[in-house]
Amino acid sequence: MKKKISTALLGVLLLVSYAKSQPAWNNIPSAPTNGRFDDISVINDSTAFTGQDGYIYKTTDKGNTWNLISTLDSVGGGYIRSIEFVNDTIGLPVCYILLHRF
Repeated sequence: MKKKISTALLGVLLLVSYAKSQPAWNNIPSAPTNGRFDDISVINDSTAFTGQDGYIYKTTDKGNTWNLISTLDSVGGGYIRSIEFVNDTIGLPVCYILLHRF
């Protein structure tokens, strides 16, 4: 009987310690938050790009801050489905553009 209680207590303690050791998500104030993200292009250990709706964002500090670097307003907006950068200045967003008929 004591062995069953000891085993159950050990199991509960392991479960609680495992749950407490998991990292938590943190909000980043400069991160884009509206809409959904479908892709991210990582250039090196600190630089990455992502697209959201018609906006392109860049981080140079491992995602701690994100800066808006471009919009697709000149082509009528659009939804960025995929994004790929070959270095920190040359990249290609693939997007859907809504065309209106009159």
